[in-house]
Amino acid sequence: MDTWVIVTIVSVSVGFLLFGTAFVGFMRKWRAGIVWALCLGAFLFATVIPVIVALGYASSAPA
Repeated sequence: MDTWVIVTIVSVSVGFLLFGTAFVGFMRKWRAGIVWALCLGAFLFATVIPVIVALGYASSAPA
C-alpha cells in the first residue's frame, strides 16, 4: 500500500472515532463547546484531509 492510502485510512479512522466521541459527549450532556470541537475535528479528519490528500496525489501522479 502507498503511504497516502495509509494516511487517508488513518485520517478517516480518527474522524470516525471523533464522531463517536462527540455523540457520546452529546448523550452524556457534556459542555456544548467540547461536543462542537469534537464534531469540527471529526469533520476535518473524515472529509477535508482525505480530499486534500486525494487531490494532491491526483495532481502529482504521472500521466
